Amino acid sequence: MKKTSSQVTIAFILLILALIFGIWLIIQGENLVWYWILGIAFGYVMQRSGVCFASSASEPIIMGSTIQFRSILTGILVASLGITAIKYLSDGVLDFLGVSAISLPLILGAFLFGIGMIIAGCCTSGMFIRLAEGFSIHIITLMSVIIGYMFASSHYESVWAPWVIDAPVIFLPEKFGWFWGVAIHVAIILLLYIAAVKWEKKKFGE
Repeated sequence: MKKTSSQVTIAFILLILALIFGIWLIIQGENLVWYWILGIAFGYVMQRSGVCFASSASEPIIMGSTIQFRSILTGILVASLGITAIKYLSDGVLDFLGVSAISLPLILGAFLFGIGMIIAGCCTSGMFIRLAEGFSIHIITLMSVIIGYMFASSHYESVWAPWVIDAPVIFLPEKFGWFWGVAIHVAIILLLYIAAVKWEKKKFGE
């Protein structure tokens, strides 16, 4: 489908605004602009790849396709190996920075998020991509996400924090050492990947 002149004009205006905002961030602090560049690059990759967590969860069941699911597994593998390298090269310190506790709020939140993204037909990243592509119906999704975040954050200290404090925090390198911790993590992802391939072959009768 050819781009209309109005789309090109809007794209040009947004590009200029992005550049102006980037210059403003440089003035405010040199580190801020890197977050802006990373966000733009991430958005571009997401839009071009079309990766969506909702599709990765629903397509294997509805259509039998596991392409989205396998793409996310690949992304998780690459990202986790990068994070492992950063942690390991930081003087080998075994820290829990960024390691979330396996708590009731996490399980409940994941369950509710799964229901929400299937009803909406997209995950949070997919929502922003579809909004940028002109699917205005997802303004409702955006408002729901904002309300959900505001509700959860306003009640975190009084309702959710007590459940998280005593919840187990599992950091595989701390439990099994760096080699076996990484090996177990990679093995789990590879097993899920193989299972996804077999599931797709079974669904398509190959």
